[in-house]
Amino acid sequence: MRSKFFTAAKLKAAIVLALSLAAIVAFFNSASAVILSAARARLEECARRAVDRAVFATAGGEDYSDLATVLRDSSGNIAAVTVNSARINYLARRTASLVAEDMNAQTEKGVPVPIGAFTGIGALSGYGTLVNVKIAPVISVDCSFVSRFAEAGVNQTIHSIYAAVTADITLVLAVRSQSFSVTSEIIVCEGIIVGKVPDVYLEGVSKTT
Repeated sequence: MRSKFFTAAKLKAAIVLALSLAAIVAFFNSASAVILSAARARLEECARRAVDRAVFATAGGEDYSDLATVLRDSSGNIAAVTVNSARINYLARRTASLVAEDMNAQTEKGVPVPIGAFTGIGALSGYGTLVNVKIAPVISVDCSFVSRFAEAGVNQTIHSIYAAVTADITLVLAVRSQSFSVTSEIIVCEGIIVGKVPDVYLEGVSKTT
């Protein structure tokens, strides 16, 4: 009888332990998902701040004439609108580098997440004191410059040049991971072109990387 009692007790303890472990794993998975979502929201803000600072630092002093040239034919008609590819390529590379450096610096000590996220309840994920979670995001940044043309009046066209920055981010927390992209587009400069711009420029968007 005593042997049977101990066997039943051990079985009961094993069942309780298994259920406890299952509950802990389920809670951890749920909490991890909510923590990652909260961290993503913080990193999206971080990326946008980094892009604003980087574009201002690299291209804040650029004039339209530094980046684009309007070519005219012998009759004074607009023959082409060209861009300074060497300068734009440099600005794109420098901007991408600064964004990556800025984001790495902002997340060096972890990603700030509201303590409510640790409950595993999405509705509470935005509440509470911020706690730094040791998540090392993998960040890849790409920058290109985009031209847009829009009619500005009789025989006038506005040529706007934007910096388009995309940060591809992967977050890894224990057995879960989440990948997402943050894209920001900031105007760098613009100029007014007087004269008829060839239709090829007005029909779409021209990109230079």
